[in-house]
Amino acid sequence: MTDVGSSGCAPKYQLANGRLALRMEGFVTEPNTDLFVWLSEARRPRNTKAAFRARHTEFAGLKSTLGDQNYLLPRDLDASKLRSIVIWCEPVQIAYTAATLTR
Repeated sequence: MTDVGSSGCAPKYQLANGRLALRMEGFVTEPNTDLFVWLSEARRPRNTKAAFRARHTEFAGLKSTLGDQNYLLPRDLDASKLRSIVIWCEPVQIAYTAATLTR
């Protein structure tokens, strides 16, 4: 996988109203255009091919390449199958980096 010097962790939380949220803490990655957050069923995809082949949902555009970020997960998503997030770079079709979801 193209890991471009990324760091951080990605815990998911259940909010008081029952919704699930993803929090990317201490997140840092190199800037690029059209970066997206994918929710993946792969435990931790090791390369672009593995990330692309695993069942995934393009979830949201990446808010920032630096700092803590919060995302509400869609209500209809089966969160029990989510294992990781992938930062996907659309213009060059590569998995920029990935992180295992923690609880």
